[in-house]
Amino acid sequence: HSFGSGGSKDMCLLPIPKGNSRPGKKTITTKEVFSAARNGRHALVEEYLSSGCFDANTPDEVHRNTLLIVACQNGSKKIAKLALKYGASIDAKNVHGNTGLHYLYNYGYYDVAEYLIKKGADVGIVNNEGKTCAQMKKTA
Repeated sequence: HSFGSGGSKDMCLLPIPKGNSRPGKKTITTKEVFSAARNGRHALVEEYLSSGCFDANTPDEVHRNTLLIVACQNGSKKIAKLALKYGASIDAKNVHGNTGLHYLYNYGYYDVAEYLIKKGADVGIVNNEGKTCAQMKKTA
């Protein structure tokens, strides 16, 4: 699926649950999907992805983060697995050239980083500052 470049264009429609007073479809934005991901609402994120109306590679408008990058920024292995299950590009870069691995190393989520590496994430990708994920590691 291919969607617009952000904001209200990145919308998908899901059926409104039975019993709701308004019949029809519910509009879902990229912002809502990413908010659900940031808040660890795994079942809701899966509903958005499994409906087929939200592409796991759809980036946000400002930072060009994908669902996998958002999952990595929050250290959520569960959401990362879900993003990959629905076709997320494991090495997607945002506007800063960072991949999910860059954030995992920067924020210390090494267990999730190890998982992505096992799944084939490229540890050699450099961001806009010329840094690999390992070079993003915080030194205490």
